[in-house]
Amino acid sequence: MKKVKKDQGLSSSLDHESFARSVLDSQIARIAVIDCNGKIIAVNEPWRRFATENGAGPDTVHGVGIDYFATAGASGDPDVQKALDGIREVLKGTREVFSQEYCFDIPEGKFWFEMFVTPLRMPQGGAVIAHQSIDERKRAELLILQQRAHLNAIFQGADEGIFAIASSGHIARINDPALKMLGLKREQAIGKTFASLIGGELADLDTHVRSSLHKGKSTRDLSLEVDLPVGFRVFLCNVRPLEVEGLDYYEALVVIRDISRLYALQREVEDQRSFGDLIGKSVRLREVNNLIIKVAPSKTTVLLLGESGTGKGIIASLVHKYSERKDGPFVAVNCAALSDTLLQSELFGHVRGAFTGAVNDRIGRFQRAHGGTIFLDEIGDISPAVQVTLLRVLEEKQFEKLGDARTLTADARVIAATNRNLYAQVQEGHFREDLFYRLNVVTIHIPPLRDRKEDIPLLADHFRIQFNRELGTRVEKISAETIHILQEHNWPGNVRELRNAIERAFIMSRGPVLLPEHLPREEVQKHTPSGRSYTTSPAISPPLPVPFPVRRKIDREILEATLQQWSWNIVHAARALGVTRQYIYYLLKKFNLSRPEQYGQGDV
Repeated sequence: MKKVKKDQGLSSSLDHESFARSVLDSQIARIAVIDCNGKIIAVNEPWRRFATENGAGPDTVHGVGIDYFATAGASGDPDVQKALDGIREVLKGTREVFSQEYCFDIPEGKFWFEMFVTPLRMPQGGAVIAHQSIDERKRAELLILQQRAHLNAIFQGADEGIFAIASSGHIARINDPALKMLGLKREQAIGKTFASLIGGELADLDTHVRSSLHKGKSTRDLSLEVDLPVGFRVFLCNVRPLEVEGLDYYEALVVIRDISRLYALQREVEDQRSFGDLIGKSVRLREVNNLIIKVAPSKTTVLLLGESGTGKGIIASLVHKYSERKDGPFVAVNCAALSDTLLQSELFGHVRGAFTGAVNDRIGRFQRAHGGTIFLDEIGDISPAVQVTLLRVLEEKQFEKLGDARTLTADARVIAATNRNLYAQVQEGHFREDLFYRLNVVTIHIPPLRDRKEDIPLLADHFRIQFNRELGTRVEKISAETIHILQEHNWPGNVRELRNAIERAFIMSRGPVLLPEHLPREEVQKHTPSGRSYTTSPAISPPLPVPFPVRRKIDREILEATLQQWSWNIVHAARALGVTRQYIYYLLKKFNLSRPEQYGQGDV
């Protein structure tokens, strides 16, 4: 009976050893089991296979009996010594487990492994050392790090301001250009919404961010005008969702571009297009130009006096252009176009609820003009209440928004303009005397066009070039008779009226020369030399085509009838027939038809 029990115990022991061997060999990791002295007492099949494939000797392949510390430490590599120290700590029981990543050099390149050491739970001690390949993981991590480095270089190297928005709607990352644009430090932006930055100036972006996060929608070319610590700015903003592939989960990317300088240049160009800049050679105009050059570099207030249409806005923009504030904004306000409340809101801003319709905070033009110039056109039309507020701004450089008790500072040069006689208004009690003298530091009188008629040919030709570019036409010149008529007119509307007359002539003309008959009828009739007459077009829009039985094939009879009906006006005949002008010219050549002398030459 005792012998049976002994055989059963031996069988059980053999079974346990066989089971342990099977477990070791089934592992993917290379495993060596060492005793308390560091001698290898067992290795698994992956260990033997790896040793064989890498040219190890029979002893290393078999493994058992090898001094692990002596063999591994022979290289003297610092990383290997660190690993061996970790194994010793596990053997001593001073460390529960130990792990270390290392790189193995073979002819094909570097391969990554992780060594994991656990104590052998036996009375005699020892440890299990497992070497697991982590090459795929490490290469994926390196690829991620490379991609992250590339993205970070793009993120920080872009000229635009870039915000990465978390799914919660808060700013997760922001690049340096964005911080510079907004005048913020990184800690002031991270974790915040746009509404919580700089007084809510960028709050509109949050609406588009929510739309992007919750609906996956993009916003392109959103224009925002904001008052920042660094001054008034105009941003062009794009918002787009960043979808995590395979998941119903969005983040968002916000990109802003500072177009303040472009915006200012566009406004300046628009102003210059209105009046043709200071074009002319008259003595009066040279006097104005010389005064602009003298007064522009100073910080003094300038008052522009002149009739409507003389170009006061252009003069104001030139004073700004040649000033030390030329890199700052140029902001224009038409004071005659708004009621008292709206004008004060426009000039100084308001807070939400300041008056009916004030649903949001608004920054005023004085804030927008910070560091630049504000142009107050039609200053003679403002009410006494606005005069008082404006006087304080000029004297103390301070103001408050409507509905707000906080005092703000105005750092903007003031240029005012009017077509009224301010001195007479002061005498009549309609304009404050103290405000008049504050504005009337340097006065520039702008001459009406009737007092500088020698400039009319230059201005007319300037507008010809301008309209050719804008309308895509090729008017090569303005006839001498047309110029004579233009110079005979008194132009009560000044340069603006002249520009409108040239524009109308372009519309009425279809040839390469602007002739008297292309001008408004009243100018031609008033100023035509005696003995001459012109057939002029009425000052109305060109007639619309009347119903006409258009056939697929237009024969000679139909063409002649249509041309007669429209007095041989090619444009109107083409519209009536539903064809192009070029096709009409083709038919004229085909049928050998020419325009009768009584209808003149050209398209009209």
